[in-house]
Amino acid sequence: MNAFLSFNVISKANVTVGIGPFLTAPTATETETGASKWQAGFAFVDFIVKSEVF
Repeated sequence: MNAFLSFNVISKANVTVGIGPFLTAPTATETETGASKWQAGFAFVDFIVKSEVF
């Protein structure tokens, strides 16, 4: 399971840019499908909307 929190640096109608921490929890039931380790770090988020519909 992955979770992150974004602090928006730029927040406009068509552009959002943010940074923040993320956390990954080891939820895989098989060793082949997951790392079985906790992970943490930083995330960067960039949303650019070019359509008037969405």
